[in-house]
Amino acid sequence: MIFVLLLDDQDNHIFPCMIKIIKYSFIWGFGYIGMWVAKWIIGSIVLKENLLENAYKTILWRSSTTEYSRFDAIKVNFAVYKKKIYFLIFGGLLIYYFIRLLKYRKEMNCMNGIKKSIPFMILALMPCLWYFFASNHSHIHYWFTYRSLMIFFFSVMIVFEKILSSQKNND
Repeated sequence: MIFVLLLDDQDNHIFPCMIKIIKYSFIWGFGYIGMWVAKWIIGSIVLKENLLENAYKTILWRSSTTEYSRFDAIKVNFAVYKKKIYFLIFGGLLIYYFIRLLKYRKEMNCMNGIKKSIPFMILALMPCLWYFFASNHSHIHYWFTYRSLMIFFFSVMIVFEKILSSQKNND
């Protein structure tokens, strides 16, 4: 979805971007849920068991917070990035953006850049919303689910880039 918004950058209006985010999120969700339901139906037919009932109980358990809080799931996924290499990469990027901010601050139109970056701010929150919804699963399998935070980091970089590249005379 990030690439769709980047490639279709002629809009630059918040409302069309928000409609696209909602539309594509529903399409993705429908496909994701449809894939799982089809798997359970086919499995039920082949195995002659009611896998839908088992799936329903599993969904309730995977989205529960009996052992961990929803915020613990978010924290444990972000904690994977506490390694030195990630600090060097993300710290280097922050320094780069800070230097650009200092260098071009007089030529920037920050409010226009912030407006253009709102859709990407929302996309940055999507992995956290998923962790919040599937908290049990995201906490238990953090060693795998942390990878979706690349959506967060990439979206944040786009936000910085949109803000820093918005110039007063062009926007």
